Amino acid sequence: MSKADSKHAGLVAVMLAAGTSSRFGGCKLSATIHGKSILEHSLSPLQQVFGQQCLVVLGAHASQLRPLLGSTPSTYCEDYRQGMGHSLACGVREATRRFAPKAILLVLADQVALSADDYRALLKASANGERLCCAAYPPAEAGQHRAPLLGVPAVFPASYSRQLMSLQGDRGARHLLSVASPAAKTVALPNAAIDIDTPAALQRYLLTR
Repeated sequence: MSKADSKHAGLVAVMLAAGTSSRFGGCKLSATIHGKSILEHSLSPLQQVFGQQCLVVLGAHASQLRPLLGSTPSTYCEDYRQGMGHSLACGVREATRRFAPKAILLVLADQVALSADDYRALLKASANGERLCCAAYPPAEAGQHRAPLLGVPAVFPASYSRQLMSLQGDRGARHLLSVASPAAKTVALPNAAIDIDTPAALQRYLLTR
């Protein structure tokens, strides 16, 4: 067991990679950044922290993405077309079955800018999974005086598993966080605001790297 595995024993990361990528016009997670797929870019820092205690939820484009995972555990969500809530619930259900974790970190596979240090900061603030903790980042509309958005990556103690497994349709983790926000510890993670939804977003990201 690696040092990272030992330090975060009992914690599991669930990465959601089941979406259809409709705005991208194809399988965005297999698109490359400097010769490496978006999925691999996103997964690498997560594995630096969690080792093999990661689970990737696949759906659309599963046949293209599964070969990119190597030995990383994955599960297939048959209901991925019904929305992120179904994919999230599927992932939490499978992670609970396989690992019986004390807490689960949820993250989206297209949050490509997140670093291992971002995950470590989140875990530290969560008291290593003992309390609900989520990312806080600026809203997309620049120049507006709005409260930071709360979202993933987020750490959910096992006491939230039942609620996570009941999510459906387009209601994802942010919906649950909006209800539970008074109890949530937040960590400023500007990198969490960066995701890849369109080819134009990918090109903008490449210009910064």
